[in-house]
Amino acid sequence: MNSIGPIIAKYRKALHLTQPELSELLLKEGIEVTDKALSSWESGRTEPGVNQLFTLCKLLGIKDIYEDVFGTNPYNPFSRLNELGKDRAYEYIDMLASNEKFAKQATAATGSRKTIKLYTLGVSAGTGNFLDDDDFEEMETDEFIPTGADFAVHITGDSMMPMFRDRQIIFVHSQNTLEDGEIGIFSLDGNAYCKKLMKNKKGTALISLNKKYRPIPVTENSTCAILGKVLV
Repeated sequence: MNSIGPIIAKYRKALHLTQPELSELLLKEGIEVTDKALSSWESGRTEPGVNQLFTLCKLLGIKDIYEDVFGTNPYNPFSRLNELGKDRAYEYIDMLASNEKFAKQATAATGSRKTIKLYTLGVSAGTGNFLDDDDFEEMETDEFIPTGADFAVHITGDSMMPMFRDRQIIFVHSQNTLEDGEIGIFSLDGNAYCKKLMKNKKGTALISLNKKYRPIPVTENSTCAILGKVLV
C-alpha cells in the first residue's frame, strides 16, 4: 500500500507544477490550501480530506487513486492495462459514446436538450491546428453546457493539463477581447490554440498551464485574433 503524499507529489511534478501553482489551482476550485499544507501532505505528515483529495485527482489527472494506492484495482478493468492499452480503450469508449445506441441517454431529471456547434478539428493545446469556420457538427447535449457558451471544441495535446485533458470538450463564449490571465481560444498565424493570455510590460504571449511548454510570443508581426473565452 502506497501513501497518498508521494502520489500527489509524483503527479504534481509530472505536470511541472510547483506547490504554490497547485495551491492556486485548488483555490480556483474553491479550496484554500497553503503551500505549507501541501508540503505536509506530500511528506506524509498529514493527509487531505475527501473533498480535497477528489479535487486533487481532478486537477492532477489521477484517474484511479485506488490503483495508485494499492497497486491494482480489481474493480477497474483498466487496472490490467498498460498506458498504451488504456489509450486504445479510451479511443474505443469515445467511439461507443458517439453512437446513440451505446451512449448514456438523458433522464427526465436532466431537463431539456440543447444544440451547440462542435468544431470537428481539435484545438491544439500543444502545437496548434486551424479552426475552420465551416468545419463543425451540431452537438445535441443536456443542460450541463455553461451559460453563455456559443460553441465547443476538442482539446488535443496535454499543454493545458491539469485543467484540460487531451480529447476533452470545452465550451467557449464568442468574444474578441480577453483580460490578462484569462483562458481563451486564439487564432495565431493560421493556427488555433487554447491558451492563457499574458499581457504585461514585456509584451504579449500565449501561455500553457503545463510548464514543460514554453510561452508562445505574440509580436507585432503576428496575425493574432481572439476567438472566444473558455468557460471554466
